[in-house]
Amino acid sequence: MYFAEETPPIAYHSLEEMDATLDRLHRECQPGHPICVNVVVPGYWVTIGLGADPTFVLVSVEPCDGEWYVSAGDEAAHGWVDFYGCGNYTRFERRSLVPLSLARQAVREFAEHQERSRLIRWQDWAGRPA
Repeated sequence: MYFAEETPPIAYHSLEEMDATLDRLHRECQPGHPICVNVVVPGYWVTIGLGADPTFVLVSVEPCDGEWYVSAGDEAAHGWVDFYGCGNYTRFERRSLVPLSLARQAVREFAEHQERSRLIRWQDWAGRPA
């Protein structure tokens, strides 16, 4: 699990350890300064925003060179939200934001089954429903 360039990756050996680490990182976020956390699952990187609710989930297929799927929230939402981590900031459209509880469940399901959760809608890299 990666969340900051200057910090070594955090290893986890169970879903419970992963959840506990995500809980801790979420609690440690500075107000108004949400972060991106990359959870490495063999063949994928699952990125979640912590420190914000609603937030996003992004599933990137290795070698992470263009095939990805992002959560789809309120299509009418406008604007962007900045998330920090891994050496820079990344902007996500507000229409990609979903409730944090659903985002966390989606990360857990993906880590366990390597399938995108059916609890949320997804869009692919071209903005098409996935």
